[in-house]
Formats: sequence, structure tokens, C-alpha cells
Amino acid sequence: MHTKKRIHDLVYGIALSLIVPFAPPHWVFADAPASIAEASTSTRQTTVPAMKWADDSRKGIAHSKDPSVIRFGDRYLMYFSLPPVKRLPPVKRLPPVKRSPADEKRATFQTPPGWSIGIAQSTDLDHWTKVAELWPSQACDQNGLCAPGAIVLNGKVHLFYQTYGNGANDAICHAVSDDGLTFSRDASNPIFRPTGDWNVGRAIDAEAFPVDGKLMLYYATRDPEMKTQMVGVASADIDSDFSRDTWNQIGDEPILKPELPWEGECIEAPTLLRHEGKLFMFYAGNYNNGPQQIGVATSEDGITWKRLSNEPILRNGFDGEWNSSESGHPGVLVDAKGQTHLFFQGNPDNGKTWWIARSEIDWANGFPRITSLPIRPLLDTPTRDPSICIGGDGNYYMTATTGHPTWWKTNEGIQVWKSADMKQWEPLGLVWSIEKDGKWQKDMKDGNRAVWAPEIHFFRDTFWITYSINWPGGATGLLKSTTGAAEGPYVDTKPNGPITNEIDASLFQDDDGTMYYVYQNGKVARMNDDMSGLAEKPRLLKPANAANVGFEGAMIIKAGGRYHLVCAEFNPAQIERTYDCMIASSDSLYGPYGDRYLAIPNGGHNSIFQDKEGKLWSTFFGNDPYAPWTERAGILPMRLDDSGRLVPELR
Repeated sequence: MHTKKRIHDLVYGIALSLIVPFAPPHWVFADAPASIAEASTSTRQTTVPAMKWADDSRKGIAHSKDPSVIRFGDRYLMYFSLPPVKRLPPVKRLPPVKRSPADEKRATFQTPPGWSIGIAQSTDLDHWTKVAELWPSQACDQNGLCAPGAIVLNGKVHLFYQTYGNGANDAICHAVSDDGLTFSRDASNPIFRPTGDWNVGRAIDAEAFPVDGKLMLYYATRDPEMKTQMVGVASADIDSDFSRDTWNQIGDEPILKPELPWEGECIEAPTLLRHEGKLFMFYAGNYNNGPQQIGVATSEDGITWKRLSNEPILRNGFDGEWNSSESGHPGVLVDAKGQTHLFFQGNPDNGKTWWIARSEIDWANGFPRITSLPIRPLLDTPTRDPSICIGGDGNYYMTATTGHPTWWKTNEGIQVWKSADMKQWEPLGLVWSIEKDGKWQKDMKDGNRAVWAPEIHFFRDTFWITYSINWPGGATGLLKSTTGAAEGPYVDTKPNGPITNEIDASLFQDDDGTMYYVYQNGKVARMNDDMSGLAEKPRLLKPANAANVGFEGAMIIKAGGRYHLVCAEFNPAQIERTYDCMIASSDSLYGPYGDRYLAIPNGGHNSIFQDKEGKLWSTFFGNDPYAPWTERAGILPMRLDDSGRLVPELR
């Protein structure tokens, strides 16, 4: 929960950061003789990424990078980078592809010696087939070409791409096609490289986008020391042929350069779209496998850009996931129905393989978000701070903050729901209220009558509910069911006053049966035998890398033989903040605890519990517009990763 001074942040918080990295929950392999194709068959809540695909014709393993996708006619075309090979594969490995006349002259090569561009087509954005290749054919690209950026103008496909293997001399080239498969190269290639003492004269990762009658050419370049990668822009008249003499460099400095820790020394691969009159640039931060991750900036004129967040919109995956080494080099597409898609590259092995994936982007309050957690909603009732436990009868029981829209000041009290399978929930009704059952709680002033953040537990053959009330500064208490039933009736274990004068209480029972009271930001104390109060002075459990794990919503769970302290935290972003679940872990209850880490983005004030089979789950309610939903109870599966962290189970 939170104190009153945090209410404004919670109600009006809008953030675009800390979106969890994701992995495909279930994939079905398609029959593709020269490629590897995967498509998700899961529900909308778990279809991120909705597609994962790669061509394997060059190396016999998945290896496709730098996606750029367009809609052309009745199909979608994807342009991507194909790797060179050290040893030429047998001819029978080559799929039938179309090549331009210039490329056909090189057909004595089974594959070109350097990087080249593959072209795949699809009608549904899920199933892709490679249908053509674009090989080096001009003097400037003899070492290779890659990183395509495609755009449809006046019924033709214009392809902007970079030369490869020339170090500081790599530059942008241009080709045009009537069918999107066979291209005529610009005789003036390369058409653009930047000038000025702020850059080394190199241009890669082209993206062309129309702005106010101009075609803007976005590119990545490096500083004179070839150390820092950054983004610049040039323009040409939209009606020109885009040859070398038509381009004018804009400005004498980069329009975006690395400034944030996660960006390292590199910003590259800009890709643009327009939404509700604003320009949005998705870009890659950090060099490949740094890990590279994806950020977003916005602009009114295409020249002056401002980041939407201090954190990436798309992170690399957890250890062992398909994109654990990176999620990078984005490409955006708005399909025929107006749905926005983010294509990107990823790999789990520091670049031995490369996959191209697709995720859908939703727009909340005019800003992009990626729904990437496998969350299942439980109720359509407005709820916050949900808590679930298993009762002695094997059923699941849930409680949460209720009383929307007045729940900050007054609400009805504590409600409980029951379920046999965590899917269908039966309301058991109001089990405790200040008006009916309260004693000292009725002394609240200014009309306050709100019960916040109840947590339900089953210990010692009965149900217990910790709770907070909205006294100034907060107050917590503990209820015990006198019948062993979740419906109660409940009595206060300390009838004459609060157990603490803070908020967000929880219970933790250690392996030896000892009970502990956990509250606020990670304070913990052993309870006395009758559970009426604290038997020792509270201690604040601190992580190694911060003052606390989070500022509220504390709970402890033991899993994998370790203690995991769970808290909610507002994490910084450019616009507002995200409300996240943070965790730190320890080999002993009182510490020392390791570094705190982001466990569930947008998932603050959750509770983690085990189901009947011992599998870990977390509750979720959503507290900013970039969560999949807001103020509704949900659950998502959790797991321990190889390093012992509690993270979402995304398969």
C-alpha cells in the first residue's frame, strides 16, 4: 500500500520503463526447408513475442539480424541481414530465390563472401518464408552490405542499407524496386556519410521516414575515436531520386547519443513511426550483447528528441531465456488494421545464433507499452494489493484492498474470495469491517474509515489477516479467525491498539514454526507466542546496493533454501515512475541480503505464494498505465533462475 503522500504518484503515475524481458511461452515449429519458423499458439496475455523466426541457410543454424518490415501490396516483406560463411555449403542447401541481373552474374558463388540482405514474405506476420536475397554488386559494397531500412514511396520499395567491413568508411546506400524483391542500385552509391569534427565520417543502420515534405535519413555514426556510437539525421526532398547530391546533413552534433547507464557507449538502429501526431523513435542502446536493449524517444519535428524513460521499453531476457544476451536492433510496423508491431533481434549465446521476434505494442495515454508478462486476470472487481494463500481444505483464498473509488479515505472493510483452481472465484463476502468489528480503529479522525492491504495467511489450523488502516502515518493489526474458517468471525489479536504505527503488514513462518511480523519497507520482528505483538525490537533488512529493498509492501518468502524479501518501489523514469516489485535474497532471515533487483516490472505490492503442487506464483494488480491493466487482481507464475533469483516464469 502507501502513505497518503504517495497517493498522487499512484493515481497519476504514468511511466514507460522497466518492462520485463520475455520469452516465448509455447512455440510450434512450421515446416520451412530453408528456415526456422516459430509461431505462438497461446492466448493474448502470453503472445509476447508473438513470433520468433530465423533463416538458417547460411550457417545451418538460426542467424538473422536487423529486421525492417513493410506492408507492400497484399503481403508483408521483411528485409534482414544475412551472415557470411567461412566455408561454402552444398548447393542443395540454397533455397530458390530471385536475384537481380547484377546478382545473377555472381551466381557462381553459392553464397557471397560477405554480409548480404535477405528478403522474407508473410501474409500474417507470424509465418515467414525467405524469397530473395540482395548481394554485394557495387565497388562500395564488395566487403558486404547489411542493416536494411525499407520504405514504400509512390508504389515503389526504397531500400536504404549500409556497406559493411570498411570501418570508418562504411556508408549508406540506396536501391529501388517495383516488386520489393529485385532492386536497381543507385549509381551514386554510397549516397550518404556525415561530415564534421563530431563524427568519424561513418554511417550505418539507415532508417528513412517522411517529415514535412522531406525524407529524413536517420543513421548511426561514431565519434572521431571510433568509441561512441550515436544517431544523426540528414534530409532530402521527398520527390527527389535520393541520390548522393540530394542529401543535406542536419546539424553539427548528434540528435541522440548514449547518456544512460544501460545505453553503454552506443545508440544505434533508429526506427520511426508517427502516433497521434507525434514522432516516436525506437532505438538500440549498448553494443551487441552488451546487452543491447531497446529505448524510445519522441519528437515534434524529427530533429529534437527527448527520451520517454530512463529505462528501456524492452530488456534482454533472464538467464537461460532465448534473448538473454540481447533484445536489440528494432524495426517498427503499423499493420493494415492499425496495430503497431515491434520487430527486434535477440539471442541467448552472445551472438552464436540470432533470431528475429515480433511483439505487439499497445498505446496507453498516447505512449507505447509492451505487454510481456504471462498474467492471468482473476476478478473484474477493482482491487489493489491482492494476497492469496491455501487453506487447510486445499482451496485458495484471496483478499485485497477494495472500495473503489473512495478506498483511500473510506471503504467497507475486508472481503475474501475462494477458489478451487485459481480461475473461478467465489465471493465469501465481508469478513471484517471497522464499523462492525473495530474498536481502537474507530478513533480515526477526519472521517477516515479505510482498511488497506489486507493479507490472508493460513497457519496453526486457522486463517490470519494482517491489515493497515489510514491513520496519519499508518497503523497495522492482525486478525485471527476464531472458527478456522476463512469467513471468520475474526478477532483482533491486539484489541487495544495497533501492532505498529506504519503500514503494509505481512506474516512469515520459518521452518521451525517461529512467526515473524514483516511490514512497511522491510522491517521484521519475531512475534510473541499469542501473536498479540512483537517479541523483539524490529530490524530493517537492507540490500547490499540500496538503503532498502523498497519503500512499502514488504513480505518474506522462503524458496530454494533462501529468504527472499519482497517490496514495492517507485523506480525513476523520464516522465513519472513505475511501481515495481523488487527483491533481495539472503541465506539467513536477518541477512546479510544481496543486491536488490527488479523482479516484476509494474508489479509492486504483490504477494508470492505456492500452489498445491509447490509451484511459485505472484499476485499482481497493476498500478500504472503501462501495466497490462490497472487495479484488478491477477496472478503470474514465478520460478527461481540459475542464480537463485525469483523471476516470472515466461514459458
